[in-house]
Amino acid sequence: MCDGTFVTPTPEASPRDSRTPAAMRPSTPTRADEPREVVKRMADAHVVENYAQLAKGVQAPGNLVIGRGVVVQGDVSAKGSILIAKGARILGSLEAGGNAVIGPQTAVAGRARAGGSLHVLDGAQVGSIDTHGDLLLRPGVKVGDVLAGGDLTVVGSPATGRVGAKGRIVRRQI
Repeated sequence: MCDGTFVTPTPEASPRDSRTPAAMRPSTPTRADEPREVVKRMADAHVVENYAQLAKGVQAPGNLVIGRGVVVQGDVSAKGSILIAKGARILGSLEAGGNAVIGPQTAVAGRARAGGSLHVLDGAQVGSIDTHGDLLLRPGVKVGDVLAGGDLTVVGSPATGRVGAKGRIVRRQI
């Protein structure tokens, strides 16, 4: 498991160097054999690669992308926007300074907060939601209490606790 930090390891001499005879090179390591970098800096975001297991929470100074099937055992926060891909599990809370998208079949155990808009896609499960902007809840979503600082759009019949919105509440059928 990775500890969730953004420190890039220093390059080391590799026994897989092309100058080493093939018979003397070790076999390709498995995930358990060798730690590897699972959080990478790309363009304008930090990216947690697909199916990574993080033993601690993640904090990003800008935007953050959580890959497909990732498990984070702690809180996730970013000063910018957050995108969580399909099937990820956050075993803590989620806090985005900007917008956030919680992908389909994703679970966030705690509260999801966003400084901008928040979209919760099909089949996601979230403890509770508090957003300063607009909120979109897609079909099959299961969530506790909901508070939207802007408009709340509900598609289909998501399961929710108490609902509040400072803007309009719009219900769409599928």
